[in-house]
Amino acid sequence: MSNRSKSFAGLFYGKNTIHVMNFIFVIMLLGGAAMLADNSFGEVKPLSAIANPLTSAVILILAVPVISYLVALGSNVDRHCAEDYSFQLMANAALVALATMVFFSLIGKLDFLLELIGLREIQANDLVGITLMSWAISFFYFQRKGLK
Repeated sequence: MSNRSKSFAGLFYGKNTIHVMNFIFVIMLLGGAAMLADNSFGEVKPLSAIANPLTSAVILILAVPVISYLVALGSNVDRHCAEDYSFQLMANAALVALATMVFFSLIGKLDFLLELIGLREIQANDLVGITLMSWAISFFYFQRKGLK
């Protein structure tokens, strides 16, 4: 345990865990809000044409499982370094963030809903900002209310 507390990973274990995680999630919340504001006031960027749709589809279909596997391997560090409760807070908040991102993605695909609400077209950067903000908000919600 003393080796862990002296290393960088030691910040994410023990009494410091929740303070470090709170700091990270505040940065995520502010960063997500800044991304949404920047996309709302910035100029709309035109979409670029795909050179070869088949190649693009194959690359994306193959890249998703590879990236997912690498991220799953990397998440092993969190499980070993973070306290169990802190990791559960982060994981449950991530599920909420994913569901929120899917919800806004669906709204973005339904043009009549965008017009009804008065919302501009949702872009990829918006989804990143929405995911960061909802992850941070749900993390703080679960931290305050508990996981049960």
